[in-house]
Amino acid sequence: MPKIRPLSEYEYRQEVSHVFNSIFQSDDPFDEPMRPTIHPRAILYPVAYELEPVKLQAVVAAAQVVGDIGFYLSVTERPPVSDQNRPYHWFIPLEDPGLYYSLNGYQFVLENAIYSPKGRWGMIISHEQHAIVGGCDPFLNTLFAHLSVSEAEQVNAFLSNWRDNYNRFGSKIDWLPRLMTHAYGVEEAQRLLMEAGLA
Repeated sequence: MPKIRPLSEYEYRQEVSHVFNSIFQSDDPFDEPMRPTIHPRAILYPVAYELEPVKLQAVVAAAQVVGDIGFYLSVTERPPVSDQNRPYHWFIPLEDPGLYYSLNGYQFVLENAIYSPKGRWGMIISHEQHAIVGGCDPFLNTLFAHLSVSEAEQVNAFLSNWRDNYNRFGSKIDWLPRLMTHAYGVEEAQRLLMEAGLA
C-alpha cells in the first residue's frame, strides 16, 4: 500500500534539497524561479495552493511520461528550522496521487512547490493564484493536453487579471515583465504584454 513520506528539514537537506536546487534558483514565484536548464516554462492560472483534481491529474500524467514514480511537495513559506514542529516536505507516490489530498492542512494555505525527484520538472504556486511551471517538452505538452483550458487561455486570463488589478486597485505590476520574460522569452513576453495592454 503506497504511503506519503513526510520529511524533516534535516532529511530534506540531506536527501532532497539538491534536487530542489537543480530545478529552482529561487522560491519566489513572482521573480525568476527556474534554473536555465529547466525549459520550456509556462504560467498556469488560476491555481490554488492545493491543486484541484484536474490539475493534479495533469501533473501525474506528465510526470509518468518522463518516468517519475512520485513527486515532492515542499512548502516554500516555512519557518526557520528552530521553529518547525511539523513536516514541510513530503514525497507523494504516483501510484496513489490522491494521497496528496490527505494532507489537507497548513501546507495548502502557504506557497508551495511540487517537483520531480529526478530534477526533470517543477512548479511553484504563488499566493496570487498563479504557478510557474517548467520542464522538458514531453512534460509540458502532456500537462497542457490534460487540461481543459489551453496554455494561451491561461496566460491571457492571468494577464487580464493583473491588468484589472492595476486599473482598479493600483496593484504593483513591475515584477510582471520579468516573470513573463522568464517564462516565455523576451519577444513572446513582449507580445503577450502588449496584447494585454500591459506594455
